[in-house]
Amino acid sequence: MHTGKLIFAQLMGHLRPMVFERCVARYNGNHKVQSFTCMDQYLCTAFAQLTFHESLRDIDACLRSQHEKLYHMGIRGQVSRNTLTNANATRDWRIYADFAQRLIGIAGKLSFFVTRAKRNMAAQRRYSRPTDRSTGVIFDQTLVLQGHQSAKDYPDPFRGIRYKDPETGKRLLFISNNTALPALSICALYKARRQVELFFRWIKMHLRERAFFGTLENAVKSQI
Repeated sequence: MHTGKLIFAQLMGHLRPMVFERCVARYNGNHKVQSFTCMDQYLCTAFAQLTFHESLRDIDACLRSQHEKLYHMGIRGQVSRNTLTNANATRDWRIYADFAQRLIGIAGKLSFFVTRAKRNMAAQRRYSRPTDRSTGVIFDQTLVLQGHQSAKDYPDPFRGIRYKDPETGKRLLFISNNTALPALSICALYKARRQVELFFRWIKMHLRERAFFGTLENAVKSQI
């Protein structure tokens, strides 16, 4: 008996089902489809990419061996090599291309930077937020760059947080364009930057196309 959500289901839970269905409807992707839908195809391909499966036969064997978990993964249709082959060959690849562009757009809105300011950074304070110095946060200010070229390259106000590291005693100035997170969270994000860098390095090393699941142009474009 399963308790909780599978890791794969948790990852796929960040997708936008309604956005995906609009992409499917735009190209009539589920026309005359009785069981193995575009979402099933998408989830099977995502599973193959995340688990390094390199052939349709391999995907089929792995998923069918865990058939009791397919429903919990979000896959409702019957998985087989033939259905995967047919879907990759006939489903319009633009469904997945459009969906990818929407996901990229959503991710872009959520992105922000946190970094450490250079010692020679020329900036002017606009206003200050109240802080609790007992936490190590010395000040939390809104700044604008003063240098001629730097102000031209980045004219927007940004956040500057001076923090005293309790381990080293150093006073560090972190800058960010995120105005919603608490000051200590900004400091913690920078401290965890090494782990973030290692995570992205892992993505670049492992989440790549090592093999294609079909040779037709439509199948290759769908997978990408």
